[in-house]
Amino acid sequence: MRGLVSVILSLALLFSFSAVAYAADPPKTSAPTEGTPANGPVGSAEGRRLNAMALTSGGINIDFYRNSITEQSSAFLKLYGYTSSDMIADRLEVNFTLQQWNGSAWANYNTSNNYSTNSFIYEKTINRLVAHGYYYRIKTVHRAFLGSYSDEATLYSSYIYVS
Repeated sequence: MRGLVSVILSLALLFSFSAVAYAADPPKTSAPTEGTPANGPVGSAEGRRLNAMALTSGGINIDFYRNSITEQSSAFLKLYGYTSSDMIADRLEVNFTLQQWNGSAWANYNTSNNYSTNSFIYEKTINRLVAHGYYYRIKTVHRAFLGSYSDEATLYSSYIYVS
């Protein structure tokens, strides 16, 4: 009989600690009022453009760029960025700023600067640990450099919720 009472008390104690641990998780913020919600589990954006001034001046163009944010697990996000230029660049960059919705505005949560040299395509994937219960998006700045010429484009992904 004592063994049964011990088991019951142990289970009651275990469940009471589980409830306390669950209550400590951060609260879900209200849905963002700025930006675009993702259509599914991946937030993304892309752009294509042609800088006519760079063509006539002998400069360089970013012609295609994109980004995406995906929840890999309950604690990790996969961030992806892609930049391509119309010719081999001295340097191509994809700079990530992971942003978290704090209930009233997008706050910078984490940044990462990445580049490649002597290429016309650069893509980068990074993983970031995040807090549960918040909405996230990424801002990517895409840059291309050739001699004294440069081109830049900025994208904001649609946002996702990390449960």
